[in-house]
Amino acid sequence: MEVGNDVQPDGYVPVICGLSRTKLQDLERAWDAVRHAKRPRVHTFIATSEIHMKYKLRMTEDEVVENAVAAVKHLRSLGCNDIEFSPEDAGRSDPKFLYRILGEVIKAGATTLNIPDTTGWCLPHEFGELIAAIKKNTPGADNVIISTHCQNDLGLSTANSLAGAQAGARQIECTINGIGERAGNASLEEVVMAIKLRGNDVMKGLHTGIRPVHIYPTSKMVSDYSGMVVQPHKAIVGANAFAHESGIHQDGMLKNRETYEIMSPESIGLPRQEQDRGIVLGKHSGRNALNSRLRTLGYELSQSELDDVFNPGLTGSGQGLGFKALADKKKGITDEDILALMNDELHQPKVIWELLDLQPDKERQARVDIMATVGGMNARALASARAPLCRRALLLPAGRTRVVMRVGEIRRPEYIPNRIDDPNYVRIFDTTLRDGEQSPGATLTSKEKLDIARQLAKLGVDIIEAGFPVASPDDFEAVSRRRFKALADKKKGITDEDILALMSDELHQPKVIWELLDLQVVCGTMGMPTATVQMKGPDGIARIGVGVGTGPVDAAYKAVDSLVRVEAELSDYSVSSVTQGIEALAHTRVMIRPSGKMSDAGYSEHAALGTVQRQFSGSGANEDIVVASARAYVSALNKMIGWMSVAQKVAPRAARATASGGAALASVENGSSAPSAGKDLATSSM
Repeated sequence: MEVGNDVQPDGYVPVICGLSRTKLQDLERAWDAVRHAKRPRVHTFIATSEIHMKYKLRMTEDEVVENAVAAVKHLRSLGCNDIEFSPEDAGRSDPKFLYRILGEVIKAGATTLNIPDTTGWCLPHEFGELIAAIKKNTPGADNVIISTHCQNDLGLSTANSLAGAQAGARQIECTINGIGERAGNASLEEVVMAIKLRGNDVMKGLHTGIRPVHIYPTSKMVSDYSGMVVQPHKAIVGANAFAHESGIHQDGMLKNRETYEIMSPESIGLPRQEQDRGIVLGKHSGRNALNSRLRTLGYELSQSELDDVFNPGLTGSGQGLGFKALADKKKGITDEDILALMNDELHQPKVIWELLDLQPDKERQARVDIMATVGGMNARALASARAPLCRRALLLPAGRTRVVMRVGEIRRPEYIPNRIDDPNYVRIFDTTLRDGEQSPGATLTSKEKLDIARQLAKLGVDIIEAGFPVASPDDFEAVSRRRFKALADKKKGITDEDILALMSDELHQPKVIWELLDLQVVCGTMGMPTATVQMKGPDGIARIGVGVGTGPVDAAYKAVDSLVRVEAELSDYSVSSVTQGIEALAHTRVMIRPSGKMSDAGYSEHAALGTVQRQFSGSGANEDIVVASARAYVSALNKMIGWMSVAQKVAPRAARATASGGAALASVENGSSAPSAGKDLATSSM
C-alpha cells in the first residue's frame, strides 16, 4: 500500500518521514510505516547535552555515540537509505561532542543532520555560529544536508532558523502557525515569507519551493482541526496582520498600500473583503453573489450544494444555521463569519461511501471498482471493492440517460504498486457514459454518486479496509447542514468571514454517530439552568435528553451525556466572536479525553514523548453560544467514539479497556443504553 501524496507537477516527490527513538523496535515500526512511500525517510534522535545524558538517559558520551551509530546502521540494514539524525538539545551540547557524534552517524549512513535548539536557548548569532562550526568541523558534513529545528521558548525560533539557513542549513523544520511543544516551533509562514521577501537581498539568493498563496487556507485548516486558535497579532496569518487602525497608517494605505504593507494579503491566499470592491453580501444577495465570493475564498460548490448553503429550508437539508439566517441578524457578514459557519458544516463528511468515477472499455463494458472517502482520509489508501460487486449491474439514477454498465474483466492498475493483492481490484475514474458513447462523458452529480453508493451498499460491497465503522445507506442522509440563506435572513450584510465560517463549520464535523437535532435551554437568575436536547443515535432513532447544570452550557452538555453515555472529560473550552458586534457569530472549540473506565483506551505512543493520552477536538459555529457549544461537544464525542472503535481493534491497551469498561462504547454504537458517565466541566459556570 503506497503512502504519501502524488508527484508534484514540477516533478518533486514529497518525502514521507517517520520519527523514532533509537530503540530498535521503534526504528522498525517507523520504517514499516513509511517504507511504501516513493521517498521514505526515518528520523531518529538521542539527547547529547550534559544535563540530558546525566539525568534523563543516564549514559556516558561513549554510550550515546554507540547507541546513535547502532540506530543508523540498523535502519540501513532494513533498507532505509534516507536517514535523518538529531542530537537532541544540541543548543546546549558541547560543540566538540557534537562534531564527534555527527561524524560517526555520517560514517554509519546518515544523510541529513538535524540540529535542534530543543529548549529555545540559543540567540540567533549563537545558533548561526553553531551551524557554521558544525559544517566546518564535522567529518563528512559536506556530503549531507544540514537541517534546523528551533523551539520558541524565547520567541526566537524564526530568527534562529533564518540564521541557520544563512550559515548553510538547507532544511528548516517548522510548523503551521508555529504550533508545537511548550511555546511552539518555528512558524512556517514566517520563515517562508521572510525568505521570499528578503532571500535575494540579504540571504544570498535563498528560496523555497513553497507557494505562499496556500499559507492562509492551510493556517485556517490547521487551526480548525487542531482547535488551536491563532492569536490576533500573529505575524502573517493573525486577524490583525493586515489591519490598519492608526490614522497615520490609514492615510498612507489610502495613498499607496505599499507604504505599510510589505506583502499583500492576496500573496498568502487571504482575499480582500468584497466591501473593498463595493460589494456587500446581505439578505438580498443572490446565489451568484454568494457563489462568486465562495470561489474567491477557495470553495467550488455544485448547484445543489450551493442551494443547500444558500437556503437549507428550501432543500430540506436540515434545521441548521445558514447564510440567510445569519444575514438577518447581523449588519455586516465578514469572511470570518462565513468560515465559521462552513467550518461547522463541512467537517461533516457529505458521504461516507463515495463513488468516484467510471471508465468504459472498448466493448462498452465498464471495468468498475469503488474507492471510498472515509472521514476525509485518503481514499486511495483505504478502500476498494471486493468480489460481491463482480458481474453485478449498476444503474445510473433517473434524470439522465440511463445506461446499464456491467462489470467486465477486472484488473489492478499498474500505477499503484503493491496496492492490494486482490486480483479483483480496479479503479473507477471520474466520468460516466451517456447511452451510445464510446469514451468518457458527463460527470456524475453528487446525487447520482449517492444513489449509486446506496446500490453498492445493498449489493454488499465491502469498501472499508482500514477498520473504520461501516455506515448503513441511511447514514448518507445523516448530514447536518449550516447554510447561507438561513444566515442571510438574520444578518443585514454578509461578509467573507461569515461565508468562510459557515463553510468551516460544515467541513470540520466528523462522521456522524450522534447527531444533534434540537436544543432548548432555560436559564437566568431565577431557577436552575435546564437544557433539553433531541439527538439521533447510531441506530437512527431520535431520543430526548434533559440535563440540569450550573450554567446553560453545563446543562446542555449534561443533557447530551444523558443520551450518549460515554465517559469523557472536558479538558479545554473556548468561545470566540467571529466578527465584531453584539450580533456576531459565535465559534466554539472544545477538547475532551476519555475518562473513567474508558481512560486506558485513550493512550497512544508518541516517538518523542512516550505514552500520551489522546485528546479529541470539536468545533461549532452558531449565532447562539449554547448551540455552538453543544455542536462542538457532540463533534468531539463523535471523533472520540469513532477513533476508539478502531483503536479497540488494533491496540492491546484499548483491548484491555474494552474488557474492563469498553462495553459502554460498544453498547452506545449499537444504540442501547450504557452506564451513565460523570463529567468534569471546566466551563460549568457558563
